[in-house]
Amino acid sequence: KRIMGNAKSFMYLAVAISSIIGSLVAVYSMRATFWLSILALAFMFLISLSFHEPKNYEKTKKSYHKHIIESFKQAFHNKELLFLLLFYAFVNLFARINLWFYQPYMKDAGLALALFGVVWASFNLFAIFGSKSANKLEKILGEKKSLYLIAISMAITTFFMGSYFAIIGIGLILIQQFIRVFNA
Repeated sequence: KRIMGNAKSFMYLAVAISSIIGSLVAVYSMRATFWLSILALAFMFLISLSFHEPKNYEKTKKSYHKHIIESFKQAFHNKELLFLLLFYAFVNLFARINLWFYQPYMKDAGLALALFGVVWASFNLFAIFGSKSANKLEKILGEKKSLYLIAISMAITTFFMGSYFAIIGIGLILIQQFIRVFNA
């Protein structure tokens, strides 16, 4: 968990930096943000061509369909695994749905387009904090309490953002960003 938290921190930092650049470009031209994204994807594609498959791997003799069926059987017979799958689905449902409403929420809150990237960068910087502290927080609370805290916090922040619109809702998004990385 600590190693994954550190690795994700670099990803969130890159997103924070690109968010600021993207919002500045968006003020100039929304179309330019599209072309910059295409350039970034092309660059990532070129990097992926340099990847090599490790030599020490075993090929499975099971078909993909059999593997899926066995996985479902395992999930429904193992209560802890089923709980974790349902939990992850619940929290990620909220996280994914909320993600698509952040920009309209910021717009309705009266935030200038040029500041969208700065605010999104702050979300990702806060996510770095969550990513770095998730392991420590779980040690303090324990796994089960941490999971319940994540689910309850995500539901409550979503409810308040949907029920009571205010600029303070952007602060609730910070909580959701912490939960997003803590959940991963």
